[in-house]
Amino acid sequence: MKDACKSIGHHFLEHLYGELDEFTERRVVQHLAECKKCGEEIREWKATLDLIDASTLEPDEELSEQFSPIVLSIIQRRMSDRRGPTWATTAAAACLAMAFLAQIHFGEGPRPVETLHRESMPPVVSQVREMEDPLLEQVAMKTRFVPFG
Repeated sequence: MKDACKSIGHHFLEHLYGELDEFTERRVVQHLAECKKCGEEIREWKATLDLIDASTLEPDEELSEQFSPIVLSIIQRRMSDRRGPTWATTAAAACLAMAFLAQIHFGEGPRPVETLHRESMPPVVSQVREMEDPLLEQVAMKTRFVPFG
């Protein structure tokens, strides 16, 4: 098969269904007129599509009337066969919820030093606190009695 045949062959179905743009349609028609091999191939495609169209079956009316109740009964049976959540699933969900709530409640991170009691503070922090207290008192005393003016 020549290169021209390959490039045109990609458009055979679109040609048969009338979906090509004008330029491509003209190229395909011109090639089919010149190439016997492609002309035979397009006739085979056309015959195959005609057979498919002819073999389309019309639904039986009796079957059509019975179809809906059959489908509904199958759906209802499958829905009733479904189980609800198992105890394992429920327990796992409860554990996850408790872990989440515990993280929210207890997961605040380290508390500020001011809220800790002196006994629970590391020795360095206690020493700094002891040094700060007299200094703060002295600064407070001096700022209270500074005359304006």
